[in-house]
Amino acid sequence: MKCIGRYILLLMAMFSFAFCANIPEKVSVQLQWKHQFEFAGFYAAKEKGFYKEVGLDVDLIEFDGGSNTIDRVLSGDVTFGATYSTLIYRYLKGDPLVLLANFFKQSPLVLVTQKQFKLPSDLKGKKVMVSDTTVNDAKLLMMFKKFDMNESDFIAVPPSFDLQDFIDKKVDAMTVFVTNETYQLDKKGVAYNVLDPSAYGVRFYDLNLFTSQKELREHPQRVAAFRNATIKGWKYALKHKDEIIRLILDKYNTQYKDYASLKYEADQIKNMILPKFYPMGSIDPKRVKEIAHTFISLGILPPSTSLNLDKFIYNTVPDDIGLSAEESNYLNTKNVITYCADPDWLPLSAIVDKRHIGMDADYLSIISGRIGRPFHLVLTKSWNESLRFAREGKCDVLTLAMVTPKRKEYLLFTNPLLNIPLVLVTGIDKGFYTNLMELSDKKIGIVKGYAYIELFRKIYPDIKLTEVESVTKGMRMVAEGKLFGFIDNLTTAGYLVQKEYVGTLKISAKFDENLVLGYGVQKSQPQLRSILDKTIATIDEETKQAIASRWTSIKIENGISHAVLLKILLVVLLVVLIIYYRYRKMSTEKNALEAISMIDSLTELFNRRKIDRLIDSEVKRIRTKGCFSLILIDIDNFKNINDSYGHDVGDIVLKHIAQILKSSVRKKDSAGRWGGEEFLIVCPDTSKEEAAKFAERIRIAIENESFEKILKVTASVGVAEYNRENIGDTSLIRRLDKALYDSKRDGKNRVTVAL
Repeated sequence: MKCIGRYILLLMAMFSFAFCANIPEKVSVQLQWKHQFEFAGFYAAKEKGFYKEVGLDVDLIEFDGGSNTIDRVLSGDVTFGATYSTLIYRYLKGDPLVLLANFFKQSPLVLVTQKQFKLPSDLKGKKVMVSDTTVNDAKLLMMFKKFDMNESDFIAVPPSFDLQDFIDKKVDAMTVFVTNETYQLDKKGVAYNVLDPSAYGVRFYDLNLFTSQKELREHPQRVAAFRNATIKGWKYALKHKDEIIRLILDKYNTQYKDYASLKYEADQIKNMILPKFYPMGSIDPKRVKEIAHTFISLGILPPSTSLNLDKFIYNTVPDDIGLSAEESNYLNTKNVITYCADPDWLPLSAIVDKRHIGMDADYLSIISGRIGRPFHLVLTKSWNESLRFAREGKCDVLTLAMVTPKRKEYLLFTNPLLNIPLVLVTGIDKGFYTNLMELSDKKIGIVKGYAYIELFRKIYPDIKLTEVESVTKGMRMVAEGKLFGFIDNLTTAGYLVQKEYVGTLKISAKFDENLVLGYGVQKSQPQLRSILDKTIATIDEETKQAIASRWTSIKIENGISHAVLLKILLVVLLVVLIIYYRYRKMSTEKNALEAISMIDSLTELFNRRKIDRLIDSEVKRIRTKGCFSLILIDIDNFKNINDSYGHDVGDIVLKHIAQILKSSVRKKDSAGRWGGEEFLIVCPDTSKEEAAKFAERIRIAIENESFEKILKVTASVGVAEYNRENIGDTSLIRRLDKALYDSKRDGKNRVTVAL
């Protein structure tokens, strides 16, 4: 009997252990606001069983209007929290916090103003409803600082969280989220303007998932499981927005929202997360430091504040880029990766105010997010110094470097990241060179230390190469006549020509040689080279194009007048050039070179410079006979599209419009991007009556076009005819501008013909 009893007790113990082992661990999450689509990833992870799969029973706690999320996590009242960039301030003040993941790559917090206020400076002396703490309003205060304003320049009104106060004009401006409140204002037909700090370069993270250092220390597996399940939930939520919206309506709708408002919020939040460009939940240490510098700049934190983020940013080695055990072990022992870059090579790379910017910096940001390790810039004053530092082992990585025999002595090179043609820049008065032997005895500049110096000296021994310290200095010497020309890659040369030397310098020749760029890694770190190779392979062409577009297009921000816009030549280079033409006839290459400076790379229409030439040609032609008409098209409310949906969506709209124009114009017509959101069509031998009908067809086509995320886009149009009788009456563009202005004034979305 005793044996049987013991056996029964053993069975009961085993059953009890198995039962307990399957009981999920209870954890809680304090949300930063009330239930809405802003927390869709958490709902998806809970309701689709992602938390349960990793052994967690998660309680989602909505904001009660009074408690402090960070304090609740630190006190142990809740396990995890989701909050604003205030988290960074609290950590730098000494609170033991850990940032586990970031979901919103830009904050949806903006100021809405009454219609008459268009710039931050317009709010001097006005009533502005903001939060009750300086830290919470740091993003807005930094925007005001760019207009030489501080919080004493406006009347701060404590928050009521009631949009009706703005509608009733009790305040001149108030903070809102573009994911929610702007929808309500639009629905009620309230006129307003949006002042978005991100449009002025102030970019804050939002919806930051965090916990305490104590929780991470005592329950590292639980933290990792919760983080991974939440990221999985967000990926699911964005792919199944309609399902999650209905889930919120059914189980989490404490704010009594309707389907339409949640759908609007969902679309806006996707623009905040930018899943095509950033891995879900990724953290860029450079962005975190930029936010920290904002707190310091505003005096919220002292200048002496240490920006050591080692204990703040959660270290995780990703498993989605195929790392080997050896590579993962390497990352586990590598807290930070140091790198040297070219300090003067925009748009590829530059160091400004001790910060790395350019396409190179964007690529490193993506790589950092995907391998879970920060990159630390080693400051240098020239490319030659960067080379020397890499040779001396002062940096782990030399970025955007070309392979040479000398460099291979101390560096391992990754697969190429960029492949860019090399070109010659000369004065505008020089010709186009198809036979490079014509450059014999010419004094040509090239940056000291660049890989292709030796190559050029072998291939073109008669060209007098002069080494200069930087691209900026080389271009300036050409403009001043001290050099005949300057050799560099197409992307950099074109960027500087269009940014600083329009009408002074031009691209006059293309070489057969290309600049092939990758990363050089110290020979002692072969694992890092293979990690970078695997990560580079995950960067798709769409992401590469987005990075190129960001640095080779000009953004028009709030407050720039039409007079200024008409003076700016929005000319952008083709980043990818005509490699397939390299064996064609020299005459074909010459035509291709001339085309470089005539095409807008975003829309692939003619640019302002080309359109100006076409107009000049028409003016000369009609002095003897005939006429021509111009059609000027301006997208209505385009600033609101950029403010509400982001510049990426704005670019999509511009591309759509360009396609409509390409498919609509006749063979004899020429369409181009005139500036910002304006397009111009040159119509030879066309009367104003014909042009007006043509313009109306285009207006209707734009109105009927389906645009991603945007319900409707319209355009206002001005038309003007020019002939021998009226060509000398007044400025060509002034008459056309007046017609466009009349269309705007009379309600937009219409065609007006100049008298």
